[in-house]
Amino acid sequence: MLSLGAARVEPQDFDGPIRRSLRRRLEAPVVSRIYPQTMSPAATSPPKRKRSLGRKILGGVLGGAGGFVGGLYLGAAIEGQSCNCDDPGLRGAIVGAPIGLVLGAIGGVVLASR
Repeated sequence: MLSLGAARVEPQDFDGPIRRSLRRRLEAPVVSRIYPQTMSPAATSPPKRKRSLGRKILGGVLGGAGGFVGGLYLGAAIEGQSCNCDDPGLRGAIVGAPIGLVLGAIGGVVLASR
């Protein structure tokens, strides 16, 4: 086996800024802060505003009305001219209007609650 005489590397006594900072951190005393029970994170956040019942009702009514009209038109547009009858789109409008009403009312209450 051949062995090459590798030069032995001696560790350098390098005292750079990172090592000094780490040494100060390790030698520093540990400080523990105990907060009283009244200082919980929930207590420090601002109180949430409650929306009035009237505002939620108004949001539901307006959302329901808009959803009714939107569902009416969307249902009629989806069914389109699929039948050769006197009232094309009526069946789609009858199905779409209550679906739009319910979805619109729920969306109106959710938006009014924010």
